[in-house]
Amino acid sequence: MNIDQIFQELNIRGELVSLDLGTVVFNQGQPGDHLYVVKSGRLRVLKENEEGQVETVGYLYAGDHFGEGVLLTGQGHRTTVRAAEDSDVLRIKTEDFQRALKNDPELKAYFEDQVAHVAYRNFTRFLKGGGDQVSAEAMRRLFGNLKRQAYQSGETVVKRGDVGSGLYLVGGGELEAVGQDGEITVLKSGDFFGDQALIDGIVEPFTVSARGSCILFQLGKSNF
Repeated sequence: MNIDQIFQELNIRGELVSLDLGTVVFNQGQPGDHLYVVKSGRLRVLKENEEGQVETVGYLYAGDHFGEGVLLTGQGHRTTVRAAEDSDVLRIKTEDFQRALKNDPELKAYFEDQVAHVAYRNFTRFLKGGGDQVSAEAMRRLFGNLKRQAYQSGETVVKRGDVGSGLYLVGGGELEAVGQDGEITVLKSGDFFGDQALIDGIVEPFTVSARGSCILFQLGKSNF
């Protein structure tokens, strides 16, 4: 999808920003208020792991976009992005980004799908003990079988005691999972649920409901 062209058609221009080598666009955990589109150069994507070690998890090149996750989920940035060489990025304000999504449903679905990839990557780490053991082709096939579903505040996704019907990946928004003892667990973008009932052959141990508008991606029982 040509993001630049779509934004131009929607009369959203953004601000072109030049970044010197080493310039940090944003840090992991920091709140965000812009979508970014790389116009030239190369940017490094860094992530701090649970041991506090920072590692490079990818690079961004001309035509790539980033920062949409924080705008759609309201959570802090999951990574740090830093210029790996002198670069130019187009910076689009939150209000302009939201206006574009409102005026173009296909664009909205596209960005929500991009955020859902975070949930999918978390799921592949769960498969066979880690995503590195799952082939790229298998990952593409699995992702192709995901069914996108939107839920509104208060809607129930699964009920405790139901027969497991699939795996759910949270692409955006928040849900709450209530167990038998009444304990509540909040599920956010990148989390997944439903696997326990499918793997162990038991009924659903939680009732899961949407806390607000949210996007889920379901992998049916047979595909799982």
